Amino acid sequence: AAEALGRGVQISALMRDRCQSRAGERIRQVLSLAGARSHAGQVSVLLGDLCQPRLGIDRTRSSLAHVSGILHSAACTAFEDEDEDLLQGTNVQGTQSVLDLAAELRVPVVHISTAYVAGKRLGTIMEEDLDSSPGFNNTYERTKAEAEGLVREWSMRTGLPVMVLRPSIVLGDSRTGRTARFGTLYDFMHAFEKIAPRLGKDEIRVRGEAEVTKNFIAVDDLARMAWEVIAGGRPGTFHLTHPQPVTMMGLRDMFGQLFGVGRIRLVDAAEFAGQKATRPERLYQKMTDVYRPYVQQEPAFDRSRTNAVLTERGALKAEQPIDLSYLQRLLAYARQVDWGGAPLAEPQAGASPQAPAIHRYFSEFLQDKMDQQLLPDLKRLTAVFGIRVEDLPGEGWTLAITEGRLTSVSQNGKTRDCTFVLNGHALTEIIAGKLSPQRAFFARQVEIEGDVETGLVLATRLGAFFTRYPYDAEGNA
Repeated sequence: AAEALGRGVQISALMRDRCQSRAGERIRQVLSLAGARSHAGQVSVLLGDLCQPRLGIDRTRSSLAHVSGILHSAACTAFEDEDEDLLQGTNVQGTQSVLDLAAELRVPVVHISTAYVAGKRLGTIMEEDLDSSPGFNNTYERTKAEAEGLVREWSMRTGLPVMVLRPSIVLGDSRTGRTARFGTLYDFMHAFEKIAPRLGKDEIRVRGEAEVTKNFIAVDDLARMAWEVIAGGRPGTFHLTHPQPVTMMGLRDMFGQLFGVGRIRLVDAAEFAGQKATRPERLYQKMTDVYRPYVQQEPAFDRSRTNAVLTERGALKAEQPIDLSYLQRLLAYARQVDWGGAPLAEPQAGASPQAPAIHRYFSEFLQDKMDQQLLPDLKRLTAVFGIRVEDLPGEGWTLAITEGRLTSVSQNGKTRDCTFVLNGHALTEIIAGKLSPQRAFFARQVEIEGDVETGLVLATRLGAFFTRYPYDAEGNA
């Protein structure tokens, strides 16, 4: 958006919000990350929802009359299988809603896809390739490939032009390190941030193939290339990738310097399983396991069509190298903002509006589950853990589980193995079975204090309990 505004492009931004002023503040905060807050007044806000017909935009509004094209960049980027419905609804059905509106308005579409629609293919992936026969590493890749198929079919049917832009893994600004999202490489850095103090100069084994490449691109390089391609006006598919991807060996060496880790040894799955994992190794694996396929293989991404457009426009130049100094800037910014722990929108003053339901959950609902076997596969689970709700100052709960039975629920008190820290909204989403604790942790909606490894085990195992015994925000089982 900042790049577009700097080029004089007028933007109407679709915001999933019910409040115009709050949506405007979110726009200003996002633009601030790119140093473009002064342009915020040039953005008109449309309230709507990607997953609603006509994007939830009121038909009586004339605000779409001036729209000359739609840039579709919204997506769900979750990798977990449990998010399949969300991925399908957002990435596939949401894209169809965008296409339906574009057909109604008779305007072209720029669709932001991903280079990883390549799935499990290896070798060199050409820009127009869209072959699903080898399969995909996860539902995210599959739904993005399915969305691309919808876009291509729509263009053939309507005769309207489309551009499909396929970025690789997007990281923070090349100069400032700023970013609005903390995932992918940040999850690996966050894992090392937590385990490095336990390691000292000891060795740690991590899964990964030394010569496998990882294709990262700085967000400002991505924005520059995207708008040059859009301005070029040539329809088709374009890889917005780095011409010199870093290897896993290169990342290993840089991580060793970033975190002062003595030795990081890359091993394959068989070698890792052949020796009992240390506690830091187990913790690292739990925090990064969702990315396992990506450390074992990656194709090369051809950039012929992208380079041709950039050359024509005199805009072909070197991208930010993925080197130590760049990673240092990314890490410094992540630490500065507590790995994205601060919410993007300002929290409302006062106690959590979910407070009554939260109190009833601990004082009534869980009391009915005392001394019961929570789930058959939890018989080996014994732990004492706390829950602290940030927008209920001074309040917290301690729960004790013994061999899969809930044996104690109390306010505060007791020595805990770990404590989950989150706000009231996230807690009510979790106890309603709408948000898995593990996903909430990786989305930075939950922090774990104390024994992080135990916390991750609890998050994984208790997710099934919340799904089986949901409790909604109105306090109804």
